[in-house]
Amino acid sequence: MRTRDILHLNSPLIFCACGCGELIHSINTAGKPARYVTRHNKKDLVCPPSGVDKRRGNKNGNWKGDNIKYRELHQWLNRNMPRIDLCEFCNKKKSYDLANITGVYNRDFKNWKYLCRSCHRLYDYKKIKQAV
Repeated sequence: MRTRDILHLNSPLIFCACGCGELIHSINTAGKPARYVTRHNKKDLVCPPSGVDKRRGNKNGNWKGDNIKYRELHQWLNRNMPRIDLCEFCNKKKSYDLANITGVYNRDFKNWKYLCRSCHRLYDYKKIKQAV
């Protein structure tokens, strides 16, 4: 282990000078005195409160709205839609599948339900049978 790494790890913890409340080592990994968390000393950067990310959702530059692919939509829904423990149809089994109920693929939670695998298959089979 290098001397500056030992200095860094053994240095006392201090609060970031920007006021965000994060703790940092008083000596950085380069062996120099530290005052800020990385990139917190930029004048145009407003540090978010601890645990809050200002660039989530539609504030992100890569946000696509409802013009999104199947897999990304399911990933977004799994992250953001409140999870229900039991299937919303039978209320017996644990819900594993995120099923589209209305046929409209967008980010509206009303169009989706958490179902157990067997109810999801039955629902999709009935929907296909009605379409034929």
